[in-house]
Amino acid sequence: MTERSEKPFFSIITVTLNPGTQLTDTVLSVLNQSFQDFEIIIKDGGSSDNSLNSLPSDVRIKTITNSDDGIYDAMNQAVKHASGDYILFLNAGDSFISGDVLLKIASLTGEKKPALIYSDYLKGSNKSLIRSPEKLTSSYLMRTMICHQVCYFKKSCFDSFGGINLRYKVAADYEFLIRIIVKFKQDSLYYPYPTINYRGGGYSIKNMNQSLEEVKMIRRQYFSPIRLFFFYAWYLLTFPKQRQYVIEKYNLDFYYKISNFIKSGGKSR
Repeated sequence: MTERSEKPFFSIITVTLNPGTQLTDTVLSVLNQSFQDFEIIIKDGGSSDNSLNSLPSDVRIKTITNSDDGIYDAMNQAVKHASGDYILFLNAGDSFISGDVLLKIASLTGEKKPALIYSDYLKGSNKSLIRSPEKLTSSYLMRTMICHQVCYFKKSCFDSFGGINLRYKVAADYEFLIRIIVKFKQDSLYYPYPTINYRGGGYSIKNMNQSLEEVKMIRRQYFSPIRLFFFYAWYLLTFPKQRQYVIEKYNLDFYYKISNFIKSGGKSR
């Protein structure tokens, strides 16, 4: 058991609205960590399902209940109450894959703490392994992002470079990641193992059309027209609509394996 310090090492943030029993499951996943130097911040938008009353009693759990303008505004509000060195956003229903995740992540920080530590994750009820890239290059981030539930950001990123941009209603986490890594060139460190069971079905998935439009806006904000021209030309040559149809109808796990292979550069890890 790691002793708690006056200022916690991790701030684990969950934003909720009528999450049901999934909130308790997520909180217990945090409380069961062997590394105990953390705080849990729950930003609730006014749940009426008794989920907050079902939480375990622990002094490290902070509950903030007030109105907000959506998930990203709720995240920004929660960050203002966070005092940890690193911040992790977990949705209700997500969980750590084991009891030593925070211990392993904390051990990676060293004297020069990277702005971002990120990892692989397991997705959905099938627990499909989704690998993240070994390096977060601008070329990779122009194409896609990584799951924000595996992004352990330094709190100073929010203090120095601004919070989540509320201009974007669905893809603001994508913009924040690009802002930190591409615009402000902060360092990142990849932990090549899964740390989170990601339930899936997030807000951006449920609002896919709006998400795609916002992603295009974000790309125009951070990447030059010539880079975007070649990117979209390459993208069209990969038959995206046909790929998506095959993925959804036939074999998603096979697609994940191919994607993991490409991200790893053909190396097993």
